[in-house]
Amino acid sequence: MAIIRDRQVDMPTLAKQFMTSKSVIWASLGSSSISGRSLQLKEEWTKIPLQAMTNLIESMQRRCEAVIKAKGMATRLSRK
Repeated sequence: MAIIRDRQVDMPTLAKQFMTSKSVIWASLGSSSISGRSLQLKEEWTKIPLQAMTNLIESMQRRCEAVIKAKGMATRLSRK
């Protein structure tokens, strides 16, 4: 479970939102140059809450173990 803007969001939902956001961000970037897009993306990254990143980092070991146990197949992690 991740916390985004004071709301709890499950990881599959977060992944889906990320993919949607990624598409919207690329479509909405005004600059067509690599350096312009890079700057805009860096600005967007600074808007991601630190707690969301901390939660992802702290869950990485558990996630990797689940993938190994599932032999690379899809996993469903228990919420902690």
